[in-house]
Amino acid sequence: MFVLYNSLQTENIDPAQLARWRDSLPLTKQAQLERLGQEDQYRSLAGYQLLNTGMTLLGQTGFRLSRLEFTPRGKPRYPVPVGFSLSHAGDLVTCALLPDGETGIDTEQYHALPRPLSQYLTETELRSVRRDPRAFFDIWTRKEAVVKAGSDEGLAALSEVVLQGPNRARFRSRTWYLNTVAILPGYATHVATDRSVEINLMQVPLT
Repeated sequence: MFVLYNSLQTENIDPAQLARWRDSLPLTKQAQLERLGQEDQYRSLAGYQLLNTGMTLLGQTGFRLSRLEFTPRGKPRYPVPVGFSLSHAGDLVTCALLPDGETGIDTEQYHALPRPLSQYLTETELRSVRRDPRAFFDIWTRKEAVVKAGSDEGLAALSEVVLQGPNRARFRSRTWYLNTVAILPGYATHVATDRSVEINLMQVPLT
């Protein structure tokens, strides 16, 4: 499988490039993105550009971003046998692609801990976070990657993920395989897949 990434320079956004990227998506998605600020649009649209590159690498030459479909909760879909997932945080944007399988990726930038955690983490996990606050991002990205691979429900399903050591998890009666992906300092990134895989990590320029 491929994990593609780019470290964005959001202070150098080209509005014309942004418009071209936005115009490549379905009209409904374009309308949603236009309600975001320029930097948030850039991060989201960059992920779709990585997806486009990844599909080409996998031989999906007929892939078109304009033909993406979205579930009611906003998860992108496409009628080819490739599972894919997007994530961005800070200046890092990522895309995971798995032929003939399901995958999810989550990236978080280390920062002060957000919202109350007890509804998402077990007591054991909470103790780990109290000892080392950065452990939160390791746990969170593992769980979020699994939810993104196995559903489109987002945070509502996070508490259902049971981590089984560093490399596996259970979610709704299925086993998911977890991989840590070291991309940039200051970020935690994990990939969940429905089988054991070898990851090809690739930095992709955005044009």
